Amino acid sequence: MRIGYINDKNSSIEKELDFCKRNFDYCEITIFRKDVEDYLRAIKKSKLQSSRIIAHFDWSYNLCLKDDIAEMQKLLSRMSGLKIKKYVIHLPIEAGAKKRKLFENLDALADFAQKRGIKIFFENNSTGYFSKIENVRDVVSGKPNIGFALDVAHAGIKSAEELTEINDILKINHIHFSSSKNGIDHLPLSQEQIQDMHKGLKKLSAPITLEIFHKMSDGKRRLDLGVRERKKIIVALKKSIQTCL
Repeated sequence: MRIGYINDKNSSIEKELDFCKRNFDYCEITIFRKDVEDYLRAIKKSKLQSSRIIAHFDWSYNLCLKDDIAEMQKLLSRMSGLKIKKYVIHLPIEAGAKKRKLFENLDALADFAQKRGIKIFFENNSTGYFSKIENVRDVVSGKPNIGFALDVAHAGIKSAEELTEINDILKINHIHFSSSKNGIDHLPLSQEQIQDMHKGLKKLSAPITLEIFHKMSDGKRRLDLGVRERKKIIVALKKSIQTCL
């Protein structure tokens, strides 16, 4: 089972790619619009194998907007030139009156990607229309190059049984792994939480991306993890997961 992590926007992409080389199977790079050119240059320079890079579009890309779809297609084409073939994309919080247009845009994006040998994994949300796995299934079903990225924290999953239940609804192809508490996502997981879920993870055999950015203060307030602290935590979590699996 491959284990990777999402890069820290507070650390340079060059340092994050180097950290990946030494510690993880892959790096899932969040693509921020303002950083695209810097990221592409860094990826070329790093010479990290393309199989060890997954691209993760940030929330600013709106799948309901035709212009954003066109921008994403251009970026997919450029990154495909670097042989990066796997992408995780957020679905919008609400579909609403734009649902028909959204599905038309998603079909166009899926067709564009398939012609270039690209796989896209759509991610569930913590709230809204696409927090329901059945609604994500409507997007994913019937498209050979489209899969499902389960964000464990967004779904509030705590056990192996819950993982299995979701996989029965929609096959899980990729996992964002972290904990949630009091409405705060992407917290470090405890050893107990990993133990509770490890049987489900083992059955899935899907790549696991550690998406850890925050910690709790006094059990109530969210604090952002510092770069060094975060790296120590995710390396320790990787070892804990490997021990369980």
